[in-house]
Amino acid sequence: LGLIIAGDFNCVPGGDTYQFIKSDQFQQGRLRSSYDTYSCTEEQRQTSQGSFEFEPKQTTSGKGAVTVDYIWYDPKSFQVSSLLPLPTPEQISLIPNQTQGSDH
Repeated sequence: LGLIIAGDFNCVPGGDTYQFIKSDQFQQGRLRSSYDTYSCTEEQRQTSQGSFEFEPKQTTSGKGAVTVDYIWYDPKSFQVSSLLPLPTPEQISLIPNQTQGSDH
């Protein structure tokens, strides 16, 4: 059975919650971040040794330029084929607006 977990985790890449989700202690370490997966090649992923360097720089407003929103998935059950483009930091600072009700 495949698993997708998405939401505002209120933790930055490399933080305790992020590391726990990537660890073998949670779902045997089988989940991957969709941003991380889609933003790098397999070779880059293998040489980054599980780092978070391919996460977006910012996914939220009002908390500074940080990433706290994630889409985790099981690559044995799902494949990332595309992602919506993330707003620029300037666009994020203007959310909510008429087209985007949230920064999530």
